[in-house]
Amino acid sequence: MAVTLEEIYKKAVEIGIKYDPRSKDDLRDYMKEKKDAMKKMTKLQQKLHQDRTWNPYDDTRIIYGSLKAKVSCVYLAIDVETQELALIDALNRKRKDQRKKPIDLAIAHHPESYALEGLVGVMEDIQVATMKYAGVPPNLTAGTLRERMGDIQKNIHSDNLHRTRNAAELLDIPMLCAHTIADNVAYTIVTNVLKKLKPRKVKDVVKALEKIPHFAKAMEDYDRPVDVQTGSSSSWAGKVFVEGFTGGTDGSEEILKYLSRNAHVGTVIAMHKTKAHRDEAKKHHLNSIITNHMAADSLGMQPLVDWLRSKKVEVVCGPGYIDAPL
Repeated sequence: MAVTLEEIYKKAVEIGIKYDPRSKDDLRDYMKEKKDAMKKMTKLQQKLHQDRTWNPYDDTRIIYGSLKAKVSCVYLAIDVETQELALIDALNRKRKDQRKKPIDLAIAHHPESYALEGLVGVMEDIQVATMKYAGVPPNLTAGTLRERMGDIQKNIHSDNLHRTRNAAELLDIPMLCAHTIADNVAYTIVTNVLKKLKPRKVKDVVKALEKIPHFAKAMEDYDRPVDVQTGSSSSWAGKVFVEGFTGGTDGSEEILKYLSRNAHVGTVIAMHKTKAHRDEAKKHHLNSIITNHMAADSLGMQPLVDWLRSKKVEVVCGPGYIDAPL
């Protein structure tokens, strides 16, 4: 059975909206702002970004391929760059010899090309919303983000942005990036797990996280799929907040001060943090728990994988993806 690339793309966005941490009103207002901003774009920009009228996630995009392309076998990995596309090409030669259907779509979690260009576009609104729910006023979150977002945009601008898209085109392998849609899933699932928990110590939080299927499976390959990086397992947990799972990428380390002082958070959970973030967390006596990055991203991709399989689409799991059905 085959589905179209357009159906997969729209399903990915549908999943992202279902798990979006923002309220329906917040998401509706955000989409109105996006549509209003579209009117000020040049005709060329409008053509490049016409998805923005219905897709809230600028970092979830079709990188290459026709919307009407039929898909019966997908290669799905956390990262897909030129080397993975070359791997798909090699696998397809092998699959042909084995009389298997070819891989006809690559799905990456981390953004490339147009999706990477849109990374900054998802940061402010989602991070303002999640921090607001934690207890940090929107103006403080937005204020800490401005310089960080500017730095990221400048770095992206100087990058070889469309290298992966060009490789996909040369090899004629359709490609889709599904970034924030998956991060929303992981954020919501982990947040819901912790809502049921009344942790006394950090070790209680760690035990709860390790029971999530993707983190449990990651224990087969990693000593510590959940790592306490500031504080210790015996530290008092206090108020626990999932801080670094969705919203494009890490915000400024300065936000940790406001989480501690304004929102009275005692423990933050993220997928990755810099030394600057760890130093800031220590300064404010925050416990910082980092989950295995690949496990967290795989958790986020699972609903899309499950949907593909329900449509009888074969899923070839690439490096980094941990397959652990919910």
